[in-house]
Amino acid sequence: MTHPLQSARSVSPSRRRFHVAALLLGILASGCGDPADPVASVSIANSVTQPMERTLTTSLVATTRDASNNVLTGRVVTWSSSAPAIASVDAATGVVTALDRGKATITATSESKTATTEIEVIILYRSITAGAGFSCDLGSTGIATCWGTNGGQDGRLGNGALDNASLADSPIQVNVLGTQRFTAITSGERHSCGLTAAGAAYCWGSNGDGQLGAPSIPSWAHQPVAVAGNLVFTQISAGDAHTCALTAAGAAYCWGDNGVGQLGNGTQTDATSPVAVSGGIVFTQISAGTSTGGTSKTCGVATDGRAYCWGSDTNGELGDGGTISYLTSDFKNTPTQVSGPTNFKSIAVGTSHVCGVLTTGAGYCWGDNGSGKLGIDSDATGVSSPTALVTSQSFLQIEAGYQHSCGVTTTFALYCWGANANGESGSASMVGQISKVPAVAAPGEWIEVNLGGAAAHTCGILRTRLSVRCMGRNDVGQLGNNTTTASTAANETPVLVTKQQPLP
Repeated sequence: MTHPLQSARSVSPSRRRFHVAALLLGILASGCGDPADPVASVSIANSVTQPMERTLTTSLVATTRDASNNVLTGRVVTWSSSAPAIASVDAATGVVTALDRGKATITATSESKTATTEIEVIILYRSITAGAGFSCDLGSTGIATCWGTNGGQDGRLGNGALDNASLADSPIQVNVLGTQRFTAITSGERHSCGLTAAGAAYCWGSNGDGQLGAPSIPSWAHQPVAVAGNLVFTQISAGDAHTCALTAAGAAYCWGDNGVGQLGNGTQTDATSPVAVSGGIVFTQISAGTSTGGTSKTCGVATDGRAYCWGSDTNGELGDGGTISYLTSDFKNTPTQVSGPTNFKSIAVGTSHVCGVLTTGAGYCWGDNGSGKLGIDSDATGVSSPTALVTSQSFLQIEAGYQHSCGVTTTFALYCWGANANGESGSASMVGQISKVPAVAAPGEWIEVNLGGAAAHTCGILRTRLSVRCMGRNDVGQLGNNTTTASTAANETPVLVTKQQPLP
């Protein structure tokens, strides 16, 4: 009797190849439909289940099947979006691009059969800043938006509007013009600046003292202009009429008004392009302050945790422990070491006072104590050395404003102290009064806060980074909720900036 294996071996090689091919075709046929079969259903294999941040892309894949649920290959699938302004989709490839906040239904169609998936697009806010009567934020994609007063010819909103244009002031967000995409943004009294991912600095708004850093620009710019010098910066801070920035190596540069030495280069000469701060100190952070009556100043934190300040010392803002003169002629034009703590993490310069956060999270303030804005529970007119806040809270960030201060704690609570005439400190029970110690300003979890100047308003980003909320004065729309109120009105409850995500 012939063994089966011997029988198989007796088959010619060509016949064996035919049998193997037939076997493979049989296996494939068991899981695939006939190429001639019509499409019975379409499914999207990798639907997006989480919100997409603006500008991100994702590739969707559609699967076609026949009536027996076998996969059909080579079938043409066409893609479409119900809201292409929110999420566009390439008709042939299924690549989705998130464009603006909202929801869109993406449809895959093959031979009249369809499948759908919903895409939600969100914008995350990376930074918030406030100036004199206006505010700006930085959202996904690095697009900067501003709202509030345009400052007449100043062009503070950066949207190209002139003072006699219909968009001169705007109580809702308007996009800052230009193709630049920013990674950081800062506002002074009447101008703003931003940094690109490459470290290039651009500024817009008032340029009366050269604070835009662009020598060829006249007294204002209604959209971003490049700062001269081709320096590469990693941080930037706009003050009253001057601006300062840091390079990756920690070198400090400033430009603009230098009437009281706020540029820190040993002179009182204005500069329309960046000049190096004297002393060769390596900084990790810098803050340019606003002013009243020519009392501007600048402070920075060095790599060893020591703080340095320069410019006006009218109210003891330089923090060196000296006698407070209350004379506008009292200033220093090179960095002066702040007395006391040597472990600062960050520093913020206001109009006439300064606050800082230590590496421990403890908050300290010094300078003018009018309206209790130092938070030290004292009736002293001012102090010239860093003094601890009267609170048990540990802070992530503290900002100094015109007549009040605010901070975000390590538990993401928002605390404010000082004046509250317009509700800028948030507490309804304290409207029209002052708080000499930090008090809870508003419910919710916050991640960042910034304060306007004399226009007395406060804006912050919620921890989700899905929305910005503002409170305080709103006579020129600086709260961004598409309304205005009398200059004396109090708006102590944070309002959602129009167009943003209405989440708690």
